[in-house]
Amino acid sequence: MRIAYLTDTYSPEINGVVTSILNFTQNLAKDGHEILIIAPKYNRKRDPKIENITIKRYASFSFASNKETRLAYPAVIGIVNNLRAFKPDIIHIQTPMSIGVVGIMAAKILGIKNIQTYHTYIPEFMVYLSPYNLLGLDKATSAIASSKAVRLIIESEAYKLLDETSVDIRRKSEVVRGINKLARRLRGRKGQTFSDRFAWDFTRFLYGRSDVVLTPSKALAKLLIKHRMKVPVYDLSNGIEFHYFDKKKDYRIRNRMVHIGRLGLEKGADVVIRSLAVARKTNPKLTLDIYGDGPAMATLVKLSDSLGLGDCVNFLGFTPRAKIKKLLKGYDFFITASTIETQGLVILEAMAAGLPVIGVDALAVPELVYDNKNGYLVEPKNPKAMAEAMIKMTENKVKNEKFGAYSLKIAETHDLPHCSEKLENIYSELICS
Repeated sequence: MRIAYLTDTYSPEINGVVTSILNFTQNLAKDGHEILIIAPKYNRKRDPKIENITIKRYASFSFASNKETRLAYPAVIGIVNNLRAFKPDIIHIQTPMSIGVVGIMAAKILGIKNIQTYHTYIPEFMVYLSPYNLLGLDKATSAIASSKAVRLIIESEAYKLLDETSVDIRRKSEVVRGINKLARRLRGRKGQTFSDRFAWDFTRFLYGRSDVVLTPSKALAKLLIKHRMKVPVYDLSNGIEFHYFDKKKDYRIRNRMVHIGRLGLEKGADVVIRSLAVARKTNPKLTLDIYGDGPAMATLVKLSDSLGLGDCVNFLGFTPRAKIKKLLKGYDFFITASTIETQGLVILEAMAAGLPVIGVDALAVPELVYDNKNGYLVEPKNPKAMAEAMIKMTENKVKNEKFGAYSLKIAETHDLPHCSEKLENIYSELICS
């Protein structure tokens, strides 16, 4: 098959969407499929040559609130011409921004079936942002910058450029006409936050232009169906390299817990830190290592110091996966307070190392964390409940070993080759339908 991937986030940026794209495209290429990746340009470095994979980059810009994230100028004609020359059997769109929108338009123009993956739970981010706060420095904007959701289309310069550079196509495109209508409605609501109703209207409008919608979890698929998504919706795990991670064998209690991921305010690392402050009143030996970087780093360091946790919370910054895969086994358990996980690749990776997990009962987390089987599920944004789970995780090594074994059992079902094969079957069925 010849498969085109269109995405507004790609290497060298590091996030779950990029990891998913890299994993799937490299597996598909190894199986002999030809892959075209259309993505933003981040720097002048050339992409490494990978057999059966061609990468086309487009000029992009970043936002004041998140320098790491890039948004490509929507070069409609260039993308259409690249796709026409590549002659894909199917187009797979990964993001709902400029390249993603152009991808929907191009699929319709070229008469090629398209799949969209719904990676980001859009309604959860609406509460963080006023439409007129887009380029401000308010801390709340880090949440939407992290999600790279609707605002980057509707209120950005890229949206204006889409208007200007695609006049002829725009007149014929119901996609852009619909975005115009939604944008006009949004601009008339000064001082209001995005509503759930608008978020779901936008979701149905944009993702409803695909032939199939994929989600990385059953929870997300059920939500899309509940909110009247009219095209077929399938859940397909993003997959992990199960055998890549060193496995934990020694479950002696070391009072060490680990948190890994991008440090955005929406990820809930502050709840983990507050929970540790409560838990240390019972177990003063507990420590927390935090791997990752992001716009909330300074705020989290300040919070840790204000709670007197400077000596027991270690901010270790960005760490290569090759190192992460070896160090996970040295921790008692993995912990996250994020309520926005559409799957939670970092949770799966910790489980693939044999770690028990503490997570919150929200969105897709309960599909990975089974309460009292491979860890504990606690109420979201409840430091007291999370602190109690921390204490329980440091009481019994035999129970932790059973938790770890169950984590491995669950994680193995998400092994990448298995998920990649399922994706190939979805492509084949859609192409032949």
